[in-house]
Amino acid sequence: MTNTQQGVGTIDRRVHQRLERELGATRFERYFERHTRLAFANGSLCVSVPSAFHADWLDRRFGRDVRAALSAEAGVTAHVRWDVDPEAFEQGGVEDAVTTAPKPSSEPDSRPARKPLRAGTPMRLRHSLDAFIVGPSSRLAHRAATQVAEAEDSPISVLFLHGPCGVGKTHLLQGIAKRFTESRPWARVRYVSGEAFANQYIASVQAGNIDAFRERYRGVDLLCIDDVHFLGGKVKTQSEFLHTFEALDLEGARVVLASDGHPKRIEDLHEGIVSRCLSGMVVRLERPDRATRVAIVRTLLAKRGLIGEDSVSDEIAAEITGSVRELEGAVKRVEAYARLLPTEGAGPERVTVALVRRALGGSARSVRTRPIRLDEVLDASCTEVGVTREEVMSPSRHQRVVLARGMVGLVARAMTSHSYPEIARGIGRKNHSTVITACRRLEKQMEAGQGVSLAPGAEATPITDVFDRVKARLSGEAA
Repeated sequence: MTNTQQGVGTIDRRVHQRLERELGATRFERYFERHTRLAFANGSLCVSVPSAFHADWLDRRFGRDVRAALSAEAGVTAHVRWDVDPEAFEQGGVEDAVTTAPKPSSEPDSRPARKPLRAGTPMRLRHSLDAFIVGPSSRLAHRAATQVAEAEDSPISVLFLHGPCGVGKTHLLQGIAKRFTESRPWARVRYVSGEAFANQYIASVQAGNIDAFRERYRGVDLLCIDDVHFLGGKVKTQSEFLHTFEALDLEGARVVLASDGHPKRIEDLHEGIVSRCLSGMVVRLERPDRATRVAIVRTLLAKRGLIGEDSVSDEIAAEITGSVRELEGAVKRVEAYARLLPTEGAGPERVTVALVRRALGGSARSVRTRPIRLDEVLDASCTEVGVTREEVMSPSRHQRVVLARGMVGLVARAMTSHSYPEIARGIGRKNHSTVITACRRLEKQMEAGQGVSLAPGAEATPITDVFDRVKARLSGEAA
């Protein structure tokens, strides 16, 4: 090797070492060591990368650092060139690539080799953010999820999603992991359930390889854990998770968690973990409203190749007032009826309202096995509208009080066998004609898509959704 060649090799190593010092070992290893190769020749530094995406992203984020390191080590203002060379990274995969600059034999690399961490197979991450149907109850959660997945400098480093079962928490979690991986091909992403995290930790302790477990979880750019409430009461697992949480925070990684309950309401959850969760963004997802349920049903029907008028989607959405999972189950039952018992003169993919009613058979109403009492209807209506029994019984003409009275009448007629005179006596009205008038007025408002503000300064809630919530509460489906 000539002196010139030796000098070139020295500059390669020195630029490599300076970047590692300036950026820190963790950041350098994450962004450069597995995705770049350095070669200095003819007064310029060639940085080989596996794709144009890598070149553009690294140049925008670290181009100034690379040029400064080269100028400092070469002694002159040198040129940096980004060269896309995917073939140079094919062997072993991009995740296993190591920088070109070999270290002298007198400086052996004592660090353990880092294996690639992937989010999982496409089958595991079957949900995407694009396929998530956004409604008023999930808009904030979807926007936060999108920012965490896409924004390079997102202010949200910790996102905690919570809500009842079947409202889209897992969908958003998988969507974040998938989008993050797609936009950052070199990123180290891990998506697991709380149960899997606990089981892997216990197995690593029993096998005596806790260091490998920590490397697996503390060396990532994004960690997504579903059903994190599973960690409640597991003292040692929580301690390990808290240390992992803190390590990822120090490295600038992102953490997304999902649970059925708010962090403060997870039983026996370490206060340190609760504090970490609350330091980020905590968002609750609610059950979808009527309009969102209709949109979800239309999508589900289309995916299964089922054809039906808009009234079919409306019928299913009106009948099933619970979670998205329940809507999926309802559509599957409708599909089974459509294909096994097709309507005469129509294809097996044709769906009618009559077929829907036959397939579902009053699914939402069948949850209750005993008759619904009028005082239960009154209590449920008061709870959802936000008024008291006393107000409903009073002469008050406040908008929400009037709504509650009409809601009692409409729901009672739909879910009980009480007559108008019985309903009128139940809410303190002398004349049952006032109940009839209130019910008709409410029906017209629902048909017109009108809404009502249920709290000072709050956005208007469609009256149809209030009606559905009261029915869901009486059917035992309320969260």
